[in-house]
Amino acid sequence: MAQHDSISPALPLDAAQLRYLLDDVGACIYAKDRHGRYTFANRATLALWGQEDSGQIVGQTDHDFFEAETAANVAHNDREAIEFARTISREETNRVKGGAGARIFLSIKKPLFDQTGQVSGMYGVSTDITAFKQLEEELRQEKEQLRLVLDNMEATVYVKNRQRRYLYANQHIAVAYGKTVDEIVGQLETDLVGQELSDFFSQADRVVLEEGRKIALKESFLSPDGKQRHYWSIKMPIVFNGEPGLIGFSSDITELHDLQEELKNLANTDSLTGAANRRFFLVAAEQELLRSKTLLTPLSLALFDIDWFKKINDTWGHPVGDRVLKAVAQICQSQLRKQNLFARIGGEEFAILLPKTGLAEAQKIAERLRAAITTIHFEDIPEMGPISASFGLTACPDETPHFDALFARADKALYQAKAAGRNRVHSAE
Repeated sequence: MAQHDSISPALPLDAAQLRYLLDDVGACIYAKDRHGRYTFANRATLALWGQEDSGQIVGQTDHDFFEAETAANVAHNDREAIEFARTISREETNRVKGGAGARIFLSIKKPLFDQTGQVSGMYGVSTDITAFKQLEEELRQEKEQLRLVLDNMEATVYVKNRQRRYLYANQHIAVAYGKTVDEIVGQLETDLVGQELSDFFSQADRVVLEEGRKIALKESFLSPDGKQRHYWSIKMPIVFNGEPGLIGFSSDITELHDLQEELKNLANTDSLTGAANRRFFLVAAEQELLRSKTLLTPLSLALFDIDWFKKINDTWGHPVGDRVLKAVAQICQSQLRKQNLFARIGGEEFAILLPKTGLAEAQKIAERLRAAITTIHFEDIPEMGPISASFGLTACPDETPHFDALFARADKALYQAKAAGRNRVHSAE
């Protein structure tokens, strides 16, 4: 006959065992009748009121143990569980009479039913979450303080995940993008700034995300107000809310950048005419010559002097001479293309570098400028007569090793133009 392992039936707990179990739970467990009178309280509930014997609390109400405001709030929650016969879950802030301070409980309350199915009272379980709420408040305050710090930093601060979706953004980056913080967080960068700008930012982001190293660089983009903004950005890897990504700090250096550009322009520009100065022209011309020889593109150079300029200074004074220089520079700059480099390289001597321009086209440009200069006149000095200029022109031969050689050829052609009677263009053969 086969034998089977017997399974012992569950043994019911007696009253003493049940009481021991409820006392050992670590939460306040209690029961009340429909009138709010206690019918049961475990050891944790008694300890809350400084009581030792449950007999001392049976028949008592919360008004006997709690301050009035607490008792009224607890009674309100109890009535909701009893009158509507439903389970409720609430946070309750309880103040015991004569106690040291408030304690916060998470209370779950349910209706009790008698044998006829009518609600006879309620029972509840209240867990002390004071320490948790204090920690939660401390974390909230720390988060708020951190947010205030980050929002008041003179920098944009942001966190992106590996898909380059924003996980955090401070107020400064919201202003930079012309959006609210809530409109940024959770969005992909491409959705915020477009594919082209996102691809530009991604070059630096990939270094951080794929190589896991910190980088610093300058980033520039067009802001919503249409102004070009420049930022010095520091980016480093981070784990944010358990998700790997990067954190970035970008300081707006637009004013500094603009100042640097202004200083650079001042260093490279002739202050009187606004043309490039000699030093900048010679450096740029050497680079352009190298580019021309590398790409096998033509390059031409024109030098010109204002005719009889010393006589103008001697007759009408240097202020009038300065007016002539500025007028000549202005009319030439208005006639030239952006890729042409126009410079004042001496007192009344100017130079024009013409990239991707052969000698025949350069000749037409020089003739056009020469004719334009002759139209300059000053109504307040009619006796001055027409202004004119002499041009020396050359194109870059294949064997030219340095710009000095090209400059010398154009300078020789300029003197030949002067010797031939001035107000003309002479090309070096």
